[in-house]
Amino acid sequence: MTTPTVDLIQFAGLGTNLVLDASHIPMIDLVKIAGLINENGGHLRLVNCKNVDTGDLIDIVNVAPEYITLDFTEGHYR
Repeated sequence: MTTPTVDLIQFAGLGTNLVLDASHIPMIDLVKIAGLINENGGHLRLVNCKNVDTGDLIDIVNVAPEYITLDFTEGHYR
C-alpha cells in the first residue's frame, strides 16, 4: 500500500525526515513537500533520481537546498 501524497505533505509540514521515490510522485507535489521541509525543518531524501529529469530535480533543490539529498544509486526502494 502506498501512502497518499496528501499524507506525505502533512508529514512534511510537521518537519518529519522523509525518504521518497522521486520517480513516483508528481513534481509539483515534491516541490510543495520540499517547501514545507524548508519551512518546518526535517530532511528530504529523494531516491531513484536517475529516472527524473535534471531540470525537475533542480526546481526541487532550489526550494530547500540545505534539506534535500538526491540519491542516484541503483537499488530497490519499495
